[in-house]
Amino acid sequence: MRHSVTAPIYLFKKALDDLLYTITSRKDSLALVTRSLATVPFPSPNPAGWLPLYTMVTFRPDISYATARKKAAKQSAILSLAGHLGTVVLVATALGVMFHSAHWLRRRL
Repeated sequence: MRHSVTAPIYLFKKALDDLLYTITSRKDSLALVTRSLATVPFPSPNPAGWLPLYTMVTFRPDISYATARKKAAKQSAILSLAGHLGTVVLVATALGVMFHSAHWLRRRL
């Protein structure tokens, strides 16, 4: 466990989770959660926005473990898809630049 939390991929994913959480979270969410917790034990069967797994499990008593697990699986699938698409775009861009450069060099010679 100690080794995996220092791995560069884990740290990158955690930073990305935190960035997405910052972008998608509402400013007044803490007040809403506190107000909801006072009346309903589990008011968030479908929590909105991006939530890191650690935040859902540790700091959000309004989210059940099953809900946190489902949401974490969805978010992980989204990150994997985005990573694959980003890789495809990066490779296509690199190939395009190489082809364009080779074509430009052939014309110059």
